[in-house]
Amino acid sequence: MATRSVGKVVSLRRLLQKSAELKTKQWFEKYMKHVIPYHGLKMAGIRKCVHSWVKSESVDKLHGEESLLLAVELIKQEHAEEKLAGVLYLHEVVVPAETVHWRRVVDELGKLYDSGYIFDWNTSDWLCVKVLDALLRREGKPCAEAVAA
Repeated sequence: MATRSVGKVVSLRRLLQKSAELKTKQWFEKYMKHVIPYHGLKMAGIRKCVHSWVKSESVDKLHGEESLLLAVELIKQEHAEEKLAGVLYLHEVVVPAETVHWRRVVDELGKLYDSGYIFDWNTSDWLCVKVLDALLRREGKPCAEAVAA
C-alpha cells in the first residue's frame, strides 16, 4: 500500500473509532457471531464518517486507479466498518466518477473475494447491493457475465 493511502486509511480509521460506541460494537459482534470485529458504528455513522473523510482528505479528487486501490485497501482492513466504508466509497465516489473501467472494478472485487478479504455475509451483501447493482444497471449484460464468471 502506498504511503499516501496508508495515511488516508488511518485517518478514516480514527474518525470511525472516535464515533464508535461500545454497546453498538457488542451488539454487532454478537449478531455476526464474532466472525468479524467491529469498532461500534451503525451504517449511518459510517456514512457520516466517510463523507467527512472524503472532504477532509480530498479523496473525491483521486482519479482512476488510485481511487479504486484506496477502496480496495479499505476493504482489506480488519474491522467491518472499514470494509463497509470502502464499499460506500466505491458506491458513492469511485463508480459514479466513471474514471475506472467497470472490468477493473469487477476484477479487484473478485481478488478481494478470492483472497478472503470479503468473508462475512454483511460485507458481501452491502457490496452486492450497492456496488455491483450500480455497475450491472449501468453496464448491462457484459458486466453481469463478467461477475458470473
